Amino acid sequence: MRYFNLDTLQEATRSEIVSNNPNTSYPPTLSAETLTDLGYAALERDPTPELGVGDTVVAGEVRREGNRVIQGWKIIPALEEPEDAVV
Repeated sequence: MRYFNLDTLQEATRSEIVSNNPNTSYPPTLSAETLTDLGYAALERDPTPELGVGDTVVAGEVRREGNRVIQGWKIIPALEEPEDAVV
C-alpha cells in the first residue's frame, strides 16, 4: 500500500509514518481514520479510463480531495500516421 502526507502529498512508508509519530501504538493494518489522524492517507486511484485503439494509459498526477489522496490517469494517444504516409 502507498501512503501520502495530506499536507505535502509526499509519499511515505509505514516505517516513516511510525517514526514521525513516536509514542503511538499502531494496529497491524492502518485504517483510513488512523491515517487521517496522523496526517496521512492511503493512495486511491481514479477508475481506469476507456481507451481508443492503440492508446495507452499511465499513472497521472496525485491530488488531494478532502482527506483522500487520489491518483488520476494520463492517456497517451496512439500515433496517427501522417496524411502523406505511404501505406
